[in-house]
Amino acid sequence: VAASDASPVDVIAASQSAPIALAYAAANPTRVRRIVVVNGFAQGSLVRGDVDGTNALVAFIRAGWGVPDSPFVKAFTTLFFPQGTPEELASIADMQAVSASAEEAAAMRIAVSKLDVTDILAKVKAPVLILSSSGDAIQPAAQSLLLAQEIPGAEFHALDTNSHVIAPSDPVFPGMMDAIDRFFAE
Repeated sequence: VAASDASPVDVIAASQSAPIALAYAAANPTRVRRIVVVNGFAQGSLVRGDVDGTNALVAFIRAGWGVPDSPFVKAFTTLFFPQGTPEELASIADMQAVSASAEEAAAMRIAVSKLDVTDILAKVKAPVLILSSSGDAIQPAAQSLLLAQEIPGAEFHALDTNSHVIAPSDPVFPGMMDAIDRFFAE
């Protein structure tokens, strides 16, 4: 965004990209027009004190990341996409195999768990739509509520799903996309 001469941009930030996008928007208010956050967070799991959960997920990543048909891949996809179709789940497994090594994925998970952007949320000037899955097993809905409370004028919408990543097969997907389209049309 910073390297382009484009007008202010619209941003969709899901999960671990949310704190990065919000920090950018806070530091560069003229570069971001609107932001949609889907199952994001202000504080990573270690900042929230979830040491055991973080360590378990990191160990799990190291043991099975990118290994097709491994128990890890099955558990990972179940946590992130409990309502995903077999094709969507296979797509995630394929993405794992080419996106990062197990050690790189573990290092990224540790780094993400240490993020804390609570001190900059009040500086976000762009309108923000926060979409939060009610049964998300990865990022607690309380983190989305924290974003909504701390970002001036943020809109909050709960989504009736257990999915962290909302795939096209999820029944809430069409409504979520409609909400995003309406928000960006404003």
